[in-house]
Amino acid sequence: MTTLPDEVLALGERMLSALNTDQLELLDEHANDYLQMVDELFVHRELSQALSPDLTAVLQQYARIIERVSTMRDAVSGELQRVAQLDRVASFYRKHSG
Repeated sequence: MTTLPDEVLALGERMLSALNTDQLELLDEHANDYLQMVDELFVHRELSQALSPDLTAVLQQYARIIERVSTMRDAVSGELQRVAQLDRVASFYRKHSG
């Protein structure tokens, strides 16, 4: 059985730690690096076939977590933009009303 390189496992551990301590900004910071490393590993078909089902499941779980955090980040960003727009409208009305 082939195992993942230490750097991928270490990054996965940091991501899991960030998730467990609700440090989503840290998780997000590591997410792209992690996905890039895992993608590079899975380019080699023989490596992906050699991975144990348990390890493959863990990698898939990390990918789902990253996707969920990314979706949450996008939603929050959209809401912040909406609040900023409403604030500008309210400011305009305050400035121009009696």
